[in-house]
Amino acid sequence: MSALLHIGPDSTTLDFTDASAADATTPSVVARLPLGLTALQQQMRHAPLPTAGEVEACIAEVEDILMPRIAAWPRTGLLRTHDAEARHLAEAAAAAGHPTQPLPLPLPLTLSIDAVEEVFNRLADVLGGMPAARLGIPERPEFIAYLIVLRELMHHAGFVSLRVCA
Repeated sequence: MSALLHIGPDSTTLDFTDASAADATTPSVVARLPLGLTALQQQMRHAPLPTAGEVEACIAEVEDILMPRIAAWPRTGLLRTHDAEARHLAEAAAAAGHPTQPLPLPLPLTLSIDAVEEVFNRLADVLGGMPAARLGIPERPEFIAYLIVLRELMHHAGFVSLRVCA
């Protein structure tokens, strides 16, 4: 079983319904979180890149929303999504080492939690003064907010991979 993830402007949804289950009586579990990209972007007042303190405040907000809810979710290590920002994340992950080459990525593809963490570490380097383009990090608040939510979700809820679908 995997969970279908959508991180939207106003909320985040995780649908744990097992689409492969032949039994229609299997209950669906859908988690709707009051955690959207718009609210996080509003905390990032320094455009185009937030400060490290703004990122830390966003992380704390995401953790405050996630932590009381995680225990009620079914255990699955796999996420899948159709979110456009996830495709940008996959491009950033693929750009490690050669960010100036455009990479048309075939979908679907899978990102490990380690790949997501590596992109986040490059974001931290950018916030510390490294050029974003050199490290393949998009200088867009939407991307940064998406990365923060996804990273915290994967880390705290035990998701080991993200399947990025077309």
